[in-house]
Amino acid sequence: MILEGIVLYAGLHALLEDLEDGALPGVRAAVGRVELDERGHIGFGLRCLIDAQPSPHVIDDVLASAEEAAGAWGDAVPSEIREAMAPMCRHRLSVAKLLATRAAAA
Repeated sequence: MILEGIVLYAGLHALLEDLEDGALPGVRAAVGRVELDERGHIGFGLRCLIDAQPSPHVIDDVLASAEEAAGAWGDAVPSEIREAMAPMCRHRLSVAKLLATRAAAA
């Protein structure tokens, strides 16, 4: 969830943003396909968390790690993309009802 859902997804978003100028349409198309593949990996990781029903502490650790992992690329990824990654992780966990489980158990 952290590696693919935060670190790699942030890098992909930055790369896609750089390719928006249309100078390398084939590369843009290929990276777009990689992004679709990564979504599947992220979904699988989320499914594993749903099935595992982790303790609230694990969910807290995932959220804390997301905040830190978003900065892994440093300045290579624009700040607006880095800042969007942790909320995206929180949203995914919320949609999967893992945050509700965490709140109920707390």
